[in-house]
Amino acid sequence: ERHKNIYQIEPKIQEKLVQLNGGSMVVAKNRKTFFYGDFTAHNKSVTSRGSAWDELTQLFAGWNVEVRTKSNSPLDKRVSAVNARLQSADDKIHLAVHSNVTELIKDFDVVSWADLSRSKEKLEKQERTHSSDGFGYLCQYHFPLRQGEMYNA
Repeated sequence: ERHKNIYQIEPKIQEKLVQLNGGSMVVAKNRKTFFYGDFTAHNKSVTSRGSAWDELTQLFAGWNVEVRTKSNSPLDKRVSAVNARLQSADDKIHLAVHSNVTELIKDFDVVSWADLSRSKEKLEKQERTHSSDGFGYLCQYHFPLRQGEMYNA
């Protein structure tokens, strides 16, 4: 959800994880869950106790969670990493998105490079890009573009 702080979304994330694990809190807590995101959330300005990632880690104490971030890459590199995962220049598909992931699919259907190049304020009003941003951080974390390589297989 947009326009919410970490304390407002954390119960919703936990609820969704329980739902995705057959309604079992025990299974949800024990299943390894990764949070990927913007390295900027490591800055200490969100709360007096630490960063947004610190807060999320504390809120999920007792859960098998791991925060995964890297320094922020330029937008074009992150978009290219996503594109290379979905279908690389050698025409290979390396990653697919399940049809149940509707918010991400809407982002892919609606958001264009021109949209991404505009200011974030305008995009926030459209309520799009949040899912594809998260997916981009995952791709950039695990599959960053290799400089000087012809293909990123």
